[in-house]
Amino acid sequence: MPPESLPLPPKNPFDASTGTLALNAGVPSTPGSQTPKTNVLAVVSLILGVVWIWWVTSILAIVIALIALWQIKQRNQKGREMATVGLGFGMMWMVPLGYFFIVRAL
Repeated sequence: MPPESLPLPPKNPFDASTGTLALNAGVPSTPGSQTPKTNVLAVVSLILGVVWIWWVTSILAIVIALIALWQIKQRNQKGREMATVGLGFGMMWMVPLGYFFIVRAL
């Protein structure tokens, strides 16, 4: 077997000059091969939806989740599930508020 057809040994992932460990050593990077990032607003909407503070966080969770869902679609990011759960929690916490105002109005 000619030496050109043999596979190359993997590169050493430790960079001695900086003292860091390269996790993607030996993996060729191609432009556009990066994985999509998680939308930050999706994480924020999930946190605000779970944490309940006098319906303020519920309203913020709904608004931020809708913005996050729009950004995720436009930017091809991850986090759709988190934004949807944040939206659901925000709406769930709004039900007692609606009930409170309906009962108080009668």
